[in-house]
Amino acid sequence: MIDLTPPMSIADVAAHFRCSVPTVRARLIPEGLPYYRVGNRWRFRREDVQAFEEELSMRRGQPRESNVIQLRRSSSGVD
Repeated sequence: MIDLTPPMSIADVAAHFRCSVPTVRARLIPEGLPYYRVGNRWRFRREDVQAFEEELSMRRGQPRESNVIQLRRSSSGVD
């Protein structure tokens, strides 16, 4: 069956994780967030983002909210 859910932009993913677009590029994509490109734009399947979020919380052993805060602290250089 064809997936008709519109893809998420990088700004949508940043809003979902409550972080900035540069954080998505620098921290989430290198950690394995799947994406594809349409021209020069980055697109993300909603199912992939949700699966990545689950994987991230399992890897870190923390609920989603804690992962967002940890990403914010790490991206600002404060640990």
